[in-house]
Amino acid sequence: MQAGTSPRIFLVAGEPSGDEIGDRLMSALRTVAGEDVRFAGIGGKAMTARGLRTLFPIEELSVIGLVEVLLRTFSIIRRMSETAGAIQRLSPDAVVTIDAPAFANGVWRRLGGVDALLIHYVAPTVWAWRAGRGRKLAARIDHLLVLLPFEPPYFEAEGLDCTFVGHPGLETEIGTRDGEAFRASHGIGAGPTIGLLPRGGRNRARRTSAAGKKPKRPGGGSDTGCRAPEVRRQDRTGSLPMTDAADKSSYRFLHTMIRVRDLEKSLDFYTRHLGMNLLRRREFPDGRFTLAFVGYGEETDNTVIELTHNWDQEDAYDLGSAFGHLAVAVPDVYETCEALEKEGVAIPRPPGPMKFGGSQTHMAFIEDPDGYRVELIQRS
Repeated sequence: MQAGTSPRIFLVAGEPSGDEIGDRLMSALRTVAGEDVRFAGIGGKAMTARGLRTLFPIEELSVIGLVEVLLRTFSIIRRMSETAGAIQRLSPDAVVTIDAPAFANGVWRRLGGVDALLIHYVAPTVWAWRAGRGRKLAARIDHLLVLLPFEPPYFEAEGLDCTFVGHPGLETEIGTRDGEAFRASHGIGAGPTIGLLPRGGRNRARRTSAAGKKPKRPGGGSDTGCRAPEVRRQDRTGSLPMTDAADKSSYRFLHTMIRVRDLEKSLDFYTRHLGMNLLRRREFPDGRFTLAFVGYGEETDNTVIELTHNWDQEDAYDLGSAFGHLAVAVPDVYETCEALEKEGVAIPRPPGPMKFGGSQTHMAFIEDPDGYRVELIQRS
């Protein structure tokens, strides 16, 4: 942030609990930075009442259950791209994602080299299951705000700066309730009581209650609060160590290139119909061509498509008989094709089971504007 300018903060809350946290955060930041602090992003009723103009309704992200998630996969992916695009356009000083780790991760992956501090509020429960998430988080963001005093060491061990800020429940009336009256009304004795409050359904409850599977707490010691470190930018370059040329273990499939006659029409097809993100685009006037890369995430973690547009190409390309198709996984191939058909997308092979070998795979083929076939494979 330049001296003398108002701080610009982009907030992303994906569910009602995050909206409440975001509301308190906005209030606290105005107390510290003054009323000149500017907010943008995504929030619910509490954050909009605080003055945030949300990019889209938070209810679009508050999905529960596998079926609902699958039905809204493409919509959520588009919202990830819209959010990342808004961040790139606004160039905020900091981006604060609040809980909702799946959506937050989708946004981070689409940001590229955005020049903003990336901060996440509410740590994943690596102390209960999937400890490897801490390492992945450290590679994505600059700073983590945690609710529980024993959490910082798990992430500091991965090189991620971390601040214990306290649990928002302590700021409510929860601490003023009459505990003895509650016990009496529910028939609970005076002895020690453990409350089990599973979140996220039976699967998460089963995972978090599994005995003997908790990762060890880094460094040992007592569960006390940690000193708040200075927020600084992490190295997110993702550089790889040098390896011997004969060592193929670090090789990766980066992209496949196809030539297109109308670049704008092709970009519309892959981004609007298939939910991909325009990762980068570059014009080459001397060579009279344009390269555009699309995909579901950067080449650092994904395989993408390179669309090559030769400016002087007027005739349709001869696709030949050697090229086969691209393939995209979708949650429901039937609903996907129904939606694409309404948009006028060509579907030469309607959805259905694979015809040979008794396969249980359900699939379809669609065509992009140049006639390239894209196989849609149903994957739950």
